[in-house]
Amino acid sequence: MYARVVVDTGATSSIDSLTYDIPDGLAGRIGVGSCVLVPLASRQAVGYVIGLEHTSPVANTRPLIADLESPVHLTDDMFRLAEWISQRYLCPLPRVIMGMLPGVMHCKVHAQVESSKFKVESPLTPAEAETMNRLRTLGGGASVESLGGDRASVMRLVRQLEKKGAVKRSWKLIPPGGKPRVLRGVRLVPDAAEDASLTKKQAQALEVVRSLGRDAAVAELTQRYGLTSSPIAALAKKGLLTEIDMVFRRNPAFARIDQKHVTLSEEQARAVEAISAAVESRQYRGHLLFGVTASGKTEVYLRCIERALELGRTSLVLLPEIAL
Repeated sequence: MYARVVVDTGATSSIDSLTYDIPDGLAGRIGVGSCVLVPLASRQAVGYVIGLEHTSPVANTRPLIADLESPVHLTDDMFRLAEWISQRYLCPLPRVIMGMLPGVMHCKVHAQVESSKFKVESPLTPAEAETMNRLRTLGGGASVESLGGDRASVMRLVRQLEKKGAVKRSWKLIPPGGKPRVLRGVRLVPDAAEDASLTKKQAQALEVVRSLGRDAAVAELTQRYGLTSSPIAALAKKGLLTEIDMVFRRNPAFARIDQKHVTLSEEQARAVEAISAAVESRQYRGHLLFGVTASGKTEVYLRCIERALELGRTSLVLLPEIAL
């Protein structure tokens, strides 16, 4: 069985997919929409399976390396939409899918090596035995980088050990981006004795943290719940809360959007009315919305999209390749 995989082969490439052999170890685990790790020239790349075939259009195909757990799945509807966008706007299919799957195809892949639970029958070379000892000192599992030495040499030893059944490899997607954000937070101390000396604000802060039932960032408590930092700090001194560091790594696939009611200006309302009228008439019309930065153009788009959805229609949003 073979898999057709969409891979980012370059900005100017017209290739929409590459064909890979599905090895026996991955048989039954690969399907349309699966996120996979594939060999691409002299490197490895992340891609998505867009089709399964019984034959290959080329004589020699390279095997898939692994299936990956991705926060985003390429559904049938998404793939059909991607094909339509690619054909209508003359854009390579991999580029379209990259835009639909935020950051996934640009993720780094972290290789993890774990020692096998089974007894190894084949004898190990001195270098292989040294690698296994190093792995045991690291708790039986470690990244390739932590094993030390030249990466190419370590990978060669790992592959040899994998063939002998001594280790197994797994891969994990690491989101691109900068360092994770660290915020000061608090955690409720379990079974802490009640303190009758709490002030009104301290009691209110303690009740909010209890109602959340989880760790909370101080910024969240002050901005969302209207608390101040002083009673929170006082609760920590009294042993009712523990101060902790909370690490946040942005995941664009699960970004939360806070909806806020915005009153449209007179100009915005006129624009929404004109575009919505075109949507309701079911006639194609082009509109150019002109406005300076922060004049509220995006809100106009959102209101028009909202109206289209109310009518049972669909909308497609294309963004420029700049970070706003």
